[in-house]
Amino acid sequence: MLKKWKGKEVIVEILTKFGVRYVFGNPGTTEIPFLDVLAERDDLQYILCLHDAIAVGMAHGFAAASEQPAFVNLHAAPGVANAMGSIYNAFRAGVPLVITAGQSDQRLQALEPPLWADIATLVRPFVKWSWETRTAQEFPLVMARALKVATDTPQGPVFVSFPMNLLDEEIAAEIPVPQIPLVNAGPDPEALDEAAHVLAQAERPLIVVGDGVAKVHAIPSLVRLAETIAAKVYAERMPHRIAFPTGHSLYFGPIGFQEMEIQANLADADVILLAGTNRIIPVVYQGSPLIPPGAKVIQVDADPWEAGKNVPGGIVIVANVRATLEILTHKVEQKLAGKKELIMHRRSALETMAIHRKKALEEEVERAWDNVPISISRLVRELRHALPGDAIIVDESSTSSLGLHLYFEFPHENTYFGIKGGSLGYGLPAALGIKLARPQQPVVAFIGDGAALYLPQALWTAAHYGIAVIILICNNFGYRILREGFRNYNGAASRTDKFIGCTILEPMVDFIHLAQAFGVKARTITNPEDLKISLAEAVHAHHPFLLNVLIEHDEVGRLF
Repeated sequence: MLKKWKGKEVIVEILTKFGVRYVFGNPGTTEIPFLDVLAERDDLQYILCLHDAIAVGMAHGFAAASEQPAFVNLHAAPGVANAMGSIYNAFRAGVPLVITAGQSDQRLQALEPPLWADIATLVRPFVKWSWETRTAQEFPLVMARALKVATDTPQGPVFVSFPMNLLDEEIAAEIPVPQIPLVNAGPDPEALDEAAHVLAQAERPLIVVGDGVAKVHAIPSLVRLAETIAAKVYAERMPHRIAFPTGHSLYFGPIGFQEMEIQANLADADVILLAGTNRIIPVVYQGSPLIPPGAKVIQVDADPWEAGKNVPGGIVIVANVRATLEILTHKVEQKLAGKKELIMHRRSALETMAIHRKKALEEEVERAWDNVPISISRLVRELRHALPGDAIIVDESSTSSLGLHLYFEFPHENTYFGIKGGSLGYGLPAALGIKLARPQQPVVAFIGDGAALYLPQALWTAAHYGIAVIILICNNFGYRILREGFRNYNGAASRTDKFIGCTILEPMVDFIHLAQAFGVKARTITNPEDLKISLAEAVHAHHPFLLNVLIEHDEVGRLF
């Protein structure tokens, strides 16, 4: 005899069987039946977020840091619409989320009641699978499938809508435990041999790395390959995770944002390996080819959609990235056995370049050390000294992000989480979710003042649940990245010095009172000498702590 369950009980039972611990949500009337069943359970904690985008952002951070799917419950069509920017970020980052929303009672839908819309269609472009449950009998299959699809390679968010009446409908069912198939497809032997031959013959190899390396913890394999062939290594711009140790002598930083920068990065290469990335795409179209004439391209990716999508004609290997890199390195080592002296000479030249780069960076830190407003180089260096080695940086700092990558060293993928999709409002919620997943590690939300104003009510969630993150606001009083965009455009704004929509002044945002209104301790730092003690206090606090740091900006004459 099958046990009888209500629809809402099936959802909760499958989640707990799969090991889900949190429900990130913003509630409404259509979700009441689901929320009501949580009152009888101690194995699922509801995390109240004061905006739907915060719920998705927190779940994004938790799923990325725990490497497990996270569960989100939003409020009807308006809630899903509110969260679309955060859903887009999760989609671009390939984060496994099961996003749900309450839907109007099916018996009302033909009347088009308040809060009703075709939610499954609304969200479909930015999820792997979107479904509105039609009968309570579907709940076991739909929930098990949602967890499976979110976790399958390539990972990503899925969406399920629950009509309110189905949540209380009773069914007789066996509750399945979702099984995630392990896909270990090996790389094509012929493509591997060809790639190994091309890499072994390369005179100026270059590697661009991305999240596909970080997701499968393939950094050691990639480091070994880079050292074997003595290749320059660039990271994709705006990564979700670090995919190569940034302090390594072969690491040359993030690839450029603009077309001319990317061309300069790739110009000398005769062989380019794209490892777990396809992100060598400029922000603004200018029309010139990015790949140098005659350069050969090898692409390794687990996602068949990404592999070869934007750079056709190369050697494409669709398989597990770590397994591919390990086999490829072994084959290349065999082919280069008689060329060790040549490789050592090439690597020595790159290491000399790294020494010069590091010296130039140190000179820049020293030159700007006492600057007021505070230089980004000093802020990042002081932060690096204040944090223990296992600290995690959550980056949504736009123009300050380049300084973060230049002056901070990230040894592996679990020390950095960045905004992949570019929809602002990611940093603070994601940091809260990451801290829930990794409570023993210090977590810093390194965010710009513009980004901090997208979802500041996430501070309430931090205070309410005692999530001890450090919120470090790089405050340059506006959207500096847009100013740089205007300057690159070189139009009327550059001639008149009128940058429309770029300045957050008059009035100046009072971040201290804003944070205190949500129950978070805060401090503004204007003097670089105050950085050390303030950072130390924040690092050792057992509660959320906001530091509003006034950094170098374009409004000096108006403020100092």
